[in-house]
Parts: sequence; C-alpha cells; structure tokens
Amino acid sequence: MLKRPVRQTIAAFIASLALRTKYLLGLWVFFLVLVAFGIHGSSTGVTAGWWAPEKPYTGYLFNPPQNLSSADHGGLQELLMAKAQGIRWDELLITTPLALSQLSHHPRFPVVNTNIGDGQNMLISPHVPVWHVATLARPATWGYFFLGAQRGLAWYWWFRVFSCFTVLYLLLEVVLKGNRRLAAFGGFWYCASAYVVCWSLWPAQLVFFGALGCLAAYHLLASTKVATQIISGVLLGLSIPGFVMFLYPPWQVPVAYLFLFVFAGLLIRDKLYLSFKSISKYRLLSLTVALLLACGLTLSFLLTCLPDLKVMSNTVYPGRRVSVGGDYSFAMLFKGIQLNDDLHCPAKNRQ
Repeated sequence: MLKRPVRQTIAAFIASLALRTKYLLGLWVFFLVLVAFGIHGSSTGVTAGWWAPEKPYTGYLFNPPQNLSSADHGGLQELLMAKAQGIRWDELLITTPLALSQLSHHPRFPVVNTNIGDGQNMLISPHVPVWHVATLARPATWGYFFLGAQRGLAWYWWFRVFSCFTVLYLLLEVVLKGNRRLAAFGGFWYCASAYVVCWSLWPAQLVFFGALGCLAAYHLLASTKVATQIISGVLLGLSIPGFVMFLYPPWQVPVAYLFLFVFAGLLIRDKLYLSFKSISKYRLLSLTVALLLACGLTLSFLLTCLPDLKVMSNTVYPGRRVSVGGDYSFAMLFKGIQLNDDLHCPAKNRQ
C-alpha cells in the first residue's frame, strides 16, 4: 500500500520539474550508470602491458577475440575503442598510478605517500585523492573515497566532463539570454572537442572551476532568493581554491582571463553592480561565506604544500612556464608550437 503512493509522489515530482531540469537529471543519471559499471576512458592498458607483458590486457568494455589475425585484431580494437592511447602519457604513467597508489597506502589517502621515493606530497596533484580539507574543492576525486579503485576512477573520469558541460550550459544560457539549444550546443562542442579528449579531459576540469565561479558570482548578485544566494556563495568559495590548486599556469592564465572578461561583461550588461547599493544581509552573508571558504581552503593548501611549491617554482617546467600577458613581443605571438617545444626542452636551444 505504501509503495504506490511513494511512486506516485516521485512521478508527480518529476512531472512538475522544468524540461531543462529533467534533461540535466537524465544526464547525471547516465553519469551514475557509467560509474556503477566502472566504465572509464583511462589508458591504463598501456601501463598494465608494462607491468605484465605476458598477459594481454582485457579490462576494456568490449574485448575483441584473441584468435584473430594481428591486422584484424588491431582493426577491431580501433572500432570498439578497446585500445589504450599512448599519447595520454601523463595520465597513464603519472596521474592514474599516483591516484591508485593512495588506495594501497596504509593508512589510505595520506598527504605524503611514503611508498613513493622518500615520500611524495600528493596534494600537489589535482588528480589524486588526499584526506585533507582542501579536497572539499576537488569533487572529481571524491569517488575514490567510497567507491574503490575501479568505480573511483570512473567517477574521476566522467565527473569532469559531465560537470563541465552542466556548468557551461547554465553559464552560456545566461550569456545568450535563455537560448538553451545554442547553450547546450556550446557546452557539448567544448567538452567533446579534440583538445579536451586528447588531454584526458583535464581541460574540462579546469574550465569547470572557472565557469562555476563565474556562474556562482553572477547568481549571487543577480538572484533575490536567499537560498540561491547562499548556495552560490558556497559554490563560489569552492570554485576559487579548486581553480588555484590545479597548478598549471599555461591553462590557468587564459582561462582566468576568459571568465573574468565574461563576468565583467555580464556585470555591465545586467547591471549587477546595482546590488551593492542596498546590499541585503543574506547577500552579504553569502559573500562572506564565499570569501572565508576560498581563503580558508587555499591557505590550508598553501601551508601544507609550501616546501614543495618552493621547489616547483624554481623548475623550468611547470614553475617558470607562465606568462600573465604583456611580456612577449608581437613577433613571439607567431612562434606557436616552437615556443611550447622550447619551453618543454630548453636544453634544445643551447645545442
């Protein structure tokens, strides 16, 4: 007798939701399905081949038969996407092994992993699960804590692109004044771009924080609803340290400029500055929450990682690979890929 009213209540609730909300909920249900089945796009097959070359890797969703000729087997691998990509070197050799090493450490998820060399500070990497307060601003790594290795990796893999699409869609909807189809297309276009896919979805992780900060700041100033203001304050406070802790200046600098310009444009277009003329106590509270969260989490990260950050700042890559603009000549703008190659291999220029 109780089951039917519950079903009816759930059905009525879903029916009352806006069409946009239904689509987004459906999207995140798909995310949960991928995580539940432990599906991800990691190229750990390459690493597994190094660890156990005598045993073929069979961890793909669809495994082609082994009794085929090498040509047929290779072609079927490509068709079924059952082939790890060696170009994802950083992911298969560094970030995924480091993340999984946190689960085999005793105790689990330490700040300093003593199984790596003389001890490795794991909080430096934004891709690794660490039992630290700063992890509040790293939702992509949360899955490892309660889902284990396989599903934790699936959570990490898909959360970045699903969250990036959701936030970009909502932000573009504001920018485009309610044009939902174009906003959805823009979010999908970015998340499915070759650049994001090739780089193991990491650009989506960084853009998610930038877009979330911009969107949260907009609604904090634009909305008259107390709940929206408070939630926006919390999200803004989490997005800033999440962005800062990524520690990759070549991506951080242009993304920061982009969303600062977008927010400045929205501030002027929608006259958000008028909200400061007679600021309510709840809006002030939300701004305070955002500031405290951002400062607190960023400071905790800096204090924990300060010795390692000092070492990193004196390295050629990535420490000195940063420009905030204005320090390149006009001719340098046309150097393109060669500039990146020089930064990766500075010794090459001395030959």
